[in-house]
Amino acid sequence: MTVSRPSPNRLLFALVWLFGSLPRPLMRAIAAALARLYRLFGLREWQVATRNLSLCFPGLNEAERRRLALDSLYGAALTLLESLRLWSRPAAANQRWVVGVDGEELLDAALAADRGVLVAAPHLGNWELLNQYLASRAPLAIVYRAPRQKLLEALLLRGRGVDGVEQVRAEPAAVRTLLKRLQAGGMVGILPDQQPKRGE
Repeated sequence: MTVSRPSPNRLLFALVWLFGSLPRPLMRAIAAALARLYRLFGLREWQVATRNLSLCFPGLNEAERRRLALDSLYGAALTLLESLRLWSRPAAANQRWVVGVDGEELLDAALAADRGVLVAAPHLGNWELLNQYLASRAPLAIVYRAPRQKLLEALLLRGRGVDGVEQVRAEPAAVRTLLKRLQAGGMVGILPDQQPKRGE
């Protein structure tokens, strides 16, 4: 008798579902522990955060910079854990996390004008939830940078593959695709703080 092994895709998504099922207090505790580990081992993320803070806020003392860097890495880790929940649960169920929308009337007016809507949102807060919220209002095209590992790309496509979201790979043809969506009166979401690589 042969026992079939689960595919790597299925195993990875099972892990995503498992981590996405953690209660919020435990997510926060794990995010805090990860941030402290980055600092303790002086990992690249810690070095980048502290260097950027020293460039942007030269007036801060060392303790203030360390505190801000720790807070920043905590926020990034928590966003990742929350994203795992969003990717492994129905988009309609995730909408309960949206407790208020500033400027919603501006979005309504832009959609009603039927001239195309460009939503530029930097990596602040959970943009994965933003994608799902926007797609609940109108079809949305988003650009994604494909990871080197095919397994992770499959995870991104599955996790973000909710109704109303068209995922456009970051390559030369992407700009033409996004322009077509805007010209047709559609909605496009971009992360303006993401620096494209040569050829993207």
